Amino acid sequence: MLVSMLNLSARASHLLQRMQIDTVEEFLRVPMENFENQRGVGRKTIEELIELRTAIQGGQINVDEIGIDEPGVSFEGQDNLTLSPEILQQLSQHSIVELPLSNRSQNCLRRSGINNMAQLLELSEQELFEIHSLGRKSVEEVMELRAIWLKENCLVMEQEKGIDVPVEKKLFYEELANLLNNVFPFDSKTLYMLCLNHGIDIEVENKEMEDLTELFFEKLIKSVEELRKGIERYFSALFSKDKEFIEEEEISCRIEEDFHNDAFKTVLYDVASSGEIIKKIGDYYVLKRVSLGEYLDELELSTKNQFLIDRLEGRSLQEIGENNNLTRERVRQITVKSVKRFPLLKEDYYVSVFQYFKFNRDLFYAVFPKADRRTFEYLSIRYKKGEYGLGRDELAGYNGLYSFAIEDYINDSEKLKWKKGLTRQKISWRILITNAGRYFDKESFSKEYDVFLDNNSLDKNRYSYNPYSINNVFRNSAHVVFDRDGKFRYYENDASKLWQNIDFRRYKDTVISAELIYKDYSELMDEYDIWNGYELFCLLKNTLNVGGRSLSDIEVMFRRIPVMIIGDGDEEKQIVRLVKELSPIEYWDFYEAYEERYGLRKESAIANLGSYIEKYHTNNEYITDLPRLSYEEETRIKRVLEKKDIWSIEELESVFTEENVVSGIDALNNTTLYDMGFTLNIGYAYSRKYSNVTECLENGIFSKELVDLNEVDPEISRLSFFKNYIYTLRLSLDYIEISPKLLASKRFLEKEYGLTEKKIREIQASISSFYTEKYFNANSLWENIKEDINVKLLKGNKWLCTSIMRQQEGVFSLSVVNAVILSLQRDELALAKICTWIVEREGRMTLDRLTNRINELFGSGLDKHKIAFKIKEQGNAEELLTDGVDEYIEQLISASDEMEDDLFKEEFF
Repeated sequence: MLVSMLNLSARASHLLQRMQIDTVEEFLRVPMENFENQRGVGRKTIEELIELRTAIQGGQINVDEIGIDEPGVSFEGQDNLTLSPEILQQLSQHSIVELPLSNRSQNCLRRSGINNMAQLLELSEQELFEIHSLGRKSVEEVMELRAIWLKENCLVMEQEKGIDVPVEKKLFYEELANLLNNVFPFDSKTLYMLCLNHGIDIEVENKEMEDLTELFFEKLIKSVEELRKGIERYFSALFSKDKEFIEEEEISCRIEEDFHNDAFKTVLYDVASSGEIIKKIGDYYVLKRVSLGEYLDELELSTKNQFLIDRLEGRSLQEIGENNNLTRERVRQITVKSVKRFPLLKEDYYVSVFQYFKFNRDLFYAVFPKADRRTFEYLSIRYKKGEYGLGRDELAGYNGLYSFAIEDYINDSEKLKWKKGLTRQKISWRILITNAGRYFDKESFSKEYDVFLDNNSLDKNRYSYNPYSINNVFRNSAHVVFDRDGKFRYYENDASKLWQNIDFRRYKDTVISAELIYKDYSELMDEYDIWNGYELFCLLKNTLNVGGRSLSDIEVMFRRIPVMIIGDGDEEKQIVRLVKELSPIEYWDFYEAYEERYGLRKESAIANLGSYIEKYHTNNEYITDLPRLSYEEETRIKRVLEKKDIWSIEELESVFTEENVVSGIDALNNTTLYDMGFTLNIGYAYSRKYSNVTECLENGIFSKELVDLNEVDPEISRLSFFKNYIYTLRLSLDYIEISPKLLASKRFLEKEYGLTEKKIREIQASISSFYTEKYFNANSLWENIKEDINVKLLKGNKWLCTSIMRQQEGVFSLSVVNAVILSLQRDELALAKICTWIVEREGRMTLDRLTNRINELFGSGLDKHKIAFKIKEQGNAEELLTDGVDEYIEQLISASDEMEDDLFKEEFF
């Protein structure tokens, strides 16, 4: 039995509704102290509920008989219209917002728990007077407006008395009413009656819900006024006093969530985009309002209103005052008071931008050229002006309406500014920088250059250039890099710092490809955003004289891209030496070994270096007669080699040189090493007491409790077999990284941290429940997991915690500067996608703020230039940033004018 059937006072009824108590059974189950603890509940209400409960439990009130011949609620003022419980239930779906009440009246009602029309209509005039702060005028306002609303909305429900939906149509109208519930909160009977009255019922004869078309719903909305009003209420309800504008996505989400019929959803989208109820301003939707001009046309003409009209037309306070024998201040007071009586108009949507930025009349109309010419004066009378100038820094702090108009104005202003003194040099840099992350060839660059001239209405004859000359200019720039096919792109980092991080002594006296260095320093290349060895060659070559020569203690020379000569490198000696080292070896295997050792492509080596070793080629193999070591030499060198189980080829060459082998370095070959108990592979040799190199690593380097990868011979650590072993190791729990490149064994972890394999598995199991975000690591989850009993064993070591998380099945990782970012989605691990994810959670922000947020969240050390260009590549900068990548790029363009002035002389073009 519904509690609404009981004879409750308005206050008691509202209390039960607020506590979501709908039935007598629920009412009897709730302890009385729960009612007493509710905010704003008075003594009389509690006494009433106690008496009611006692009467029900004592049998004085028989709930089984309640509701028989229930007369409903009688509402005075509408011919004693009786509202049945069914109608009241429908009215509970209507908010009091539908009444054009003053803010004071609406707030008083809401504070008293009166939120819908059913609650409001049940109150007598006396009960309205009892509501706190609701004065006589407010009560009269409520009484009048609810009577009007009732006449317009409830009579239609009364008209359905005596009408029944035919049996064959009942299911259809129930489904249709259910579909329309969010915009037409009436039952199927009411809906049927309205369709019948408007001649629409015939439209749905013998039809199912899936047969209904957009045309049908359009006709239904046009014919049924109650439905049309419901749709207006639906869209209006999306807004509030504190929420003047909403994004298109929010409207779409609500429509998709509230309705399941595609045809009706399409009609609602059409209504939204028609501008009849809501209209779009930039990326946001607002409620449609009357314009200032329309309102003034209907305004009652009076002396005081004439003052306001004159003021809006641009007449000064002084002029109006003199014509009417009033002071300037008095005229100002009258106009301000007059405009405050206005409802919110279309022009009031400018309020946030007007109160933030410092406008004068000319500037306002320059930014908003389509605004009514009275708008600025209207805003000046009604609101206080802002204090911020129209700059990019100021725009970054603004998040109201019309930000797009401010940005367009700034862009246009800057466009005019940079057009002054424009040169072919500046155009070239602008094209390269604004397309960072994209390769150009001569033809595509030329097309982009012409598009730029066309888009900016520039004289092609004046700004023409020679496409062949520009290629030579770009090749000398430290901010332009080339790939294998001769395509080029803009590069931002300070490449001169590369010289500090690359140990060229590793490549002493060799001729190598820059691709080899690129492979050996893969993490450094990722940090500097270098895409391949050809780009690395360009950057090193063009910074050799900008600090590079002084930072390298060995001479580095550059030949045709990507070949580099380190020290006294000689290609003929180099290839002959490798043949002697690996002999006998098959033809193709040899050139693959040459590419592995020196980075030079085997096709190139065959074409350019094959002539040096033709004499060793027999039956598709390279074979040489190799010198042997004397007994004394072999004994001496074997004693040295027994100190380690694995040696790089560079170390072996050093040993043979230092031991003064008579036959020289040629004695370093497969045969001599085999005789001394070692197996020679490409780039290294390992002891033959192990069946393979993996077994050698396990019993050598990785037999220790702590393995510092920085201390491993760099010539070994760069080889592919070692990298593959490290990758395999990280998939197990035999070793775990406790700090960057420092691996700890199980025994060390148990001894230092008390971590057994079981404990590690427990940590993985317990913290995996926190992998709820798309991206995470120990730094981002620390506040949630640090109190875990097992996580406490880690002693605050977040890197170790991340490593434990990474070594789980289904967890994927992305290494960035100073951090590892994890995800359960392999394909989503990209820096640009991480930026998008952060903005989706926290909203658009500046480039600096976004960079800081990533570094704060994951403990990384990323620079903003990398963030900027990754976002630029993804192509959604406007969706992510308030200042945009373009502002940052503009700074680079401005800097480029001074950066390489000597390279872009106009005669090159």
